[in-house]
Amino acid sequence: MNFILKSKNIKAVAFIVLLYIVWSILFIRKPSVIGIDGQRYFSLIDDAMVSMRYAWNLSHGSGLVWNPGERVEGYTNLLMTLMMSVYTLLFEKSDAVLAVQITGLGFVLGCSYIIWKLCNFLARDLEGRTQSFFNITVLIMTLTYYPLSYWSLTGMETGLLALLLLASLYFMEKYLREKRNIYLFIMAGLHGLAYLTRPDAIIFSVPIFLYIIYATKDDLFHERSKLTAIISSVILYTLFIFWQEIFRINYYNEYLPNTYYLKLTGMPLIERIKNGLGFIAPYLATHLLLLGISVFGFFKKPDSRKGLYLCLITLPIFYQVWVGGDPWPYWRIMAPVHPLLVILFVLSVYEILQSVGRPVFTKTGSRLLSYTILIGILISNLNFIAEMLFVRIPFNTEVYDRLINTALVLNEITTEDATLGVCWAGTLPYYTNRKGIDFLGKNDKYVSRLLPDLSGKISWDGMYSVPGHNKYDLYYSVKQLRPTYTQYVKWGRQDISSWASANYLFVNYKGVGLWLLKGATEVKWEILSR
Repeated sequence: MNFILKSKNIKAVAFIVLLYIVWSILFIRKPSVIGIDGQRYFSLIDDAMVSMRYAWNLSHGSGLVWNPGERVEGYTNLLMTLMMSVYTLLFEKSDAVLAVQITGLGFVLGCSYIIWKLCNFLARDLEGRTQSFFNITVLIMTLTYYPLSYWSLTGMETGLLALLLLASLYFMEKYLREKRNIYLFIMAGLHGLAYLTRPDAIIFSVPIFLYIIYATKDDLFHERSKLTAIISSVILYTLFIFWQEIFRINYYNEYLPNTYYLKLTGMPLIERIKNGLGFIAPYLATHLLLLGISVFGFFKKPDSRKGLYLCLITLPIFYQVWVGGDPWPYWRIMAPVHPLLVILFVLSVYEILQSVGRPVFTKTGSRLLSYTILIGILISNLNFIAEMLFVRIPFNTEVYDRLINTALVLNEITTEDATLGVCWAGTLPYYTNRKGIDFLGKNDKYVSRLLPDLSGKISWDGMYSVPGHNKYDLYYSVKQLRPTYTQYVKWGRQDISSWASANYLFVNYKGVGLWLLKGATEVKWEILSR
C-alpha cells in the first residue's frame, strides 16, 4: 500500500512540476522581443538589467562597475551579480539574459524541493496519506504564488534568497535532530550567502540563530562544545558581512552601498513609515486569509517551529514599512518567505478541520479543504491573475520592445564614445555598452544624496514618494552633463523640455524616437540624413 501511495505521489509531483516548467517557458518567451534587426532578444526587469551591466563589465575586464572607470556600488545583490558574470562571460548578451531566467526557474524548483522536506519536519504528526496530501497541497500553493515566480523569472535575486533561506531552515532541522555540527556550519554558510544576495537578509538570519540557541539551551549549559559550535557558526556568518564591508571600503571607498543613500536618507522616519503603510496595505488585504488562519493555528496548537515561521513571515512586512515601501507592488521582500506562510496556512487548516470532526479525508473535510486552499490561492494572487493566465503581459515588460529597439538604433547611429542619459538604467546601457548617466541616482553618488521629492509628483501604489525614484536633478544630469542621448526631459516637478528643444534634436529613426544632443560628434548624423 505504501508503495502504491508513493508511486502516485511521484506521478502527481512530476505532473505538477512539468506544468510549472511549461508555464515558466511561456512566461519567459512572452515578453521577449523581435528587434528591428530581426533577432530575438530577452530582457529582465530593469533593476536586474542594471546588475547584468555590472556583470558584463566585470567579466570583460572593466571591473564590478556600471560605467568603466567609475566605482559606484549601485547593486544590492552581490552574489546574484557574480553569478550573472559567469553567464556574461560564457554567452552573448541576450543568451546570458536567458540563462539568468532559466536559472530563476531552477531556483523556484529548488525551493519546492526544500519545501517538501520542511513539510515532513513541521507536519510530522500527520499520518502517511495525510502527510503526502499535505506536501502536495503546499507544493501547489508555492508554485502558483505569482510574485515568487515573477521575480525569479525576471532576473531578481528573490528566488535565490528564498532557496538559501529555506535550505538554511532544512539544515537547522537536521542539526536540531542529529546534533551534528556540520549541519550548523552549512546553515551558517547559507545565511552568509543570503547576506551577499541581499544584505537585508539579516532580518531572517538573526531570528534563526536565536531560535537555535533557544532550542538547544539545555545542552549549552551541560556541553561546552555545543556552545563553542554555535559561537563558531555565528563567527562564520559574520565573516561574510565583514568580507563584503572590507571589499566595499577598498573597492568603492564607501561604508554603505549607494542604494542605501538613495532610498533611506533624506526622508523623515514618520514620512517613510506613512509611505510604507500605504504600500503594504494591499498586501495585507490579499494575504489576510493566509495570515489570519496561520496565526489562529499557532494559538490553537502552539509550537515553537510555528512561532519561528511566523516571525520570519512578519519581519519583512515590518521591514517593508520601515524602508518606506517598494517601487513595485509585487511583494518582492515578502515573497522569499511565502512558502513558510503556505506551510503554516495549510497545516492550520488541517488541524482546524481535525478539531471540528471533519478530517481531511472525509467528504465534508476534503471539500472544505479544497475550497479554503482555492480561495487562498486566488486571493493571494488577486492582482496577478491576468498575468498568470497570459491575458496581460507581465508587469513592467511592456517596455522591453521600446528599450531593446532604442538600444539597437543607438548602436547604429552613435559611436562608442556616446553617453546615454537614462531613467531605465539597465537595458539601454547593457545592450549598447555606452557610458550611462543615471537620472534616478542608483549609479550616481550626487543624485543619491539629494533630498527626496515629497511633493506627491512621484507617487503610485499607495506611496506619495516612491523610494528609488524620488531623487533626481535633470538640471545636473542633462543640462550640466549633456548626454548624447537623453531618455526623458521631464521627471517629477522638473520640466526642461523648452531647454531641451533648443539644445537637443528630437528625431525618429526606424520608428524609434530619440532626443539627441545637437552637434554631438558621437552621433552619425549622416545616417539620420539618408
